[in-house]
Amino acid sequence: MSFKISSVTPAASSRHGDLNQLAINAGQNARIANSARGTAMNRQEPDSPRTTFVCGLLAIALGLFTLLVGLGIVPVDPRSVHGPMWIATAAGICFLLAGISVAVGAIYGVSETGELPKDTGWWMRLFYTVIAVIIAGALASIGSWVAFGPGPRAFSGTGLFLLSREASDLVGRILFGLGAVLTWLFTIAIAVRGARELFYKKLM
Repeated sequence: MSFKISSVTPAASSRHGDLNQLAINAGQNARIANSARGTAMNRQEPDSPRTTFVCGLLAIALGLFTLLVGLGIVPVDPRSVHGPMWIATAAGICFLLAGISVAVGAIYGVSETGELPKDTGWWMRLFYTVIAVIIAGALASIGSWVAFGPGPRAFSGTGLFLLSREASDLVGRILFGLGAVLTWLFTIAIAVRGARELFYKKLM
């Protein structure tokens, strides 16, 4: 058995060192690029008021269409309806009022978090409070019907396929019932807080 020992010439060693340096530089450049990309993502500018206004108009259009379906003005295939039409009416009201809120907020400078400017007038604050109460109440009504309304339900989700239809119906109703109760409490909280800010502080 023979062993072959290869020697490294100075030129080969120099080339090997150059390759190592290139690899090091490439790694550093990659880290710098990733850091710059992360910084750019963190500094992503918020949507312009025009974009926000257009989004509000789209929500208004969707809400208006759904509202007209719920009111029976826009005809739909009865076989595609699996609940009372007032559900569609309530959903349409939610989208419609949410779109109006977004569009008006884009005009009056409402922040992305929904905070009104400090110099917002009393009527504008009343406007947003009423919209918030109506939307929350409509969502709570939809959840209440799903949880407590008559007729069978067809729930689907992770783990529910392992249950029987009756058990799945019961679990789904319980979950929607809890959500409906929380939403009603949230609606009451919005109304109480709005009343305090609009009327109590005004009297003080």
